[in-house]
Parts: sequence; C-alpha cells; structure tokens
Amino acid sequence: MVEAPEKVINLGCGYNKLIGAVNVDLYGEPDVRWDLEKTPLPFESDSADLIIMHHVLEHVRNWWELLKDCSRVLKVGGDLHVYVPDHSSHSSLTYRDHVNVFSLYSFHGCMPGLTVHRPGTNAWAKERFCDVPITCYDYKRVPFKRYNWMLRWPIVYLYRFLSDHMNNFVWEQIFYFKKVEPESFLKLLEEKREFVRQI
Repeated sequence: MVEAPEKVINLGCGYNKLIGAVNVDLYGEPDVRWDLEKTPLPFESDSADLIIMHHVLEHVRNWWELLKDCSRVLKVGGDLHVYVPDHSSHSSLTYRDHVNVFSLYSFHGCMPGLTVHRPGTNAWAKERFCDVPITCYDYKRVPFKRYNWMLRWPIVYLYRFLSDHMNNFVWEQIFYFKKVEPESFLKLLEEKREFVRQI
C-alpha cells in the first residue's frame, strides 16, 4: 500500500512558491488566490499535514483568527511553522506593511508548550487559556547573517546576552507548533506534573 503524500499549505507564498505545496496568497501567482484577512480558509477541516507561514503574520491584522483557522485545517499531529521578524529587529515595525510584532508572549490561548501564558487575575487571559489546540514544541531566534560567527561556543553566551538586551542582533523568530487533541494532551501534562511531584 502506498501512503498518500503529505498535504502542505504555503500560506502567504508571495513569489516564493513551494513545489508540491498548495501555494496561497492574494498577490503574485498563487495556486489559490485568497485574502488571509478572511477566515475560514478555503480548506476542509483536518486536511493538512503541514502549514507554512514565512513572514506572513506580521502583515495580517486578523492574525489570531488566521492562526485559529490553521489549527482547524491541520490534522491532529500536523505541524504549523511560523516565521516572523524578531521583536528586537528594527524591521519588525518599521516597514509600512508590518502591523504586528511577535514574541513568546504573543500566543497565549494556545495549548501549554514553549510559549508564555499570562498568569494572575487577567480575566481576558483566563477565559482564553487553551482556546487553540496547537502547542509550540520548538522555538528559534535566527541572527542576522553578519552575527553567525557569534553562535560558536563560548561566544554564543555573549550573543544570547546581546540578543536579549540590544536591538538588531536577531533577524527572525521561528515558532514550531503541532496540533494536539486537547483533552488527551492536558491529561498527559497533568500526569507528567504528578510524576515530577512524586520524585
């Protein structure tokens, strides 16, 4: 039996079409012409294995609804890769068409993972905890090419300090999300917490 190939959706492809993917954009020559400010996307639920958004969300005012709809389109176990300018980069908001800035704090409402959730008494945040069934399982900050030499040990510690405290060392952030089944995912998290408490 031959497995069906993965369904890959390249949202906001612009002129960077990916071979073998469904390339979606309002501009350029996409396979599917669609305004990403509009949801739902023109795809069936649980139909995609991978969705890629390469420098797209910083342009979309309705980005949270788009992210939620990506989770609808993904199969359980499917991946969502989000590339955005780093919040410390001057390019994050100085381009006229950039309307959002992102960090690990931006994705409150997703399932627990590497993104930061708002603690405390914020009613808005409490009511939106675990709204979206995706979890961030990996996160990278990519330096400007001229600073790649700083990624070698032991200079990497200086790079990490500078990237946290100064502007224009980090070019982009990459968030890797996976769609999960919420109830079983939260149950697994609680079992892990209980195991750690027993140690």
